[in-house]
Amino acid sequence: MSEHKGLTFIELSVSILIIAVLAKVALPVYEVTSRRALEWELKADLREIREAIDKYFDLHQSYPKTLEDLIQKDSQGKRYLRRIPEDPLTRKSEWFTISSSDDRDNFVRLFSDKTDVYDIRTTSDLKSLEGTQYNEW
Repeated sequence: MSEHKGLTFIELSVSILIIAVLAKVALPVYEVTSRRALEWELKADLREIREAIDKYFDLHQSYPKTLEDLIQKDSQGKRYLRRIPEDPLTRKSEWFTISSSDDRDNFVRLFSDKTDVYDIRTTSDLKSLEGTQYNEW
């Protein structure tokens, strides 16, 4: 009577097949979850910078000239952001800035010298999970 040690080829094949099916099901769920995390991070960064712009405006009655004005101490010794957040989609600290003089209704991208920073957008041209462009948020 010989002892059965190890797995037969059929048992091993079935085990590999089960693992492959589970991986095929789990991968799309992981991708959507990762994308949702990036979207959540983008929304949080946009909210943080926009709140800092609003606080700057409330105190100075004008918008900052650049985003760097938010991280430097102003004449009252106030700093609005510790650092400019990194865009989670592009992994850069570069944001598309909108001036208060830009046409916000039609969102005309004016690349001339901006006089101030009224709002920001991501520079990414990707679409969100809901189908909207990230640079429209």
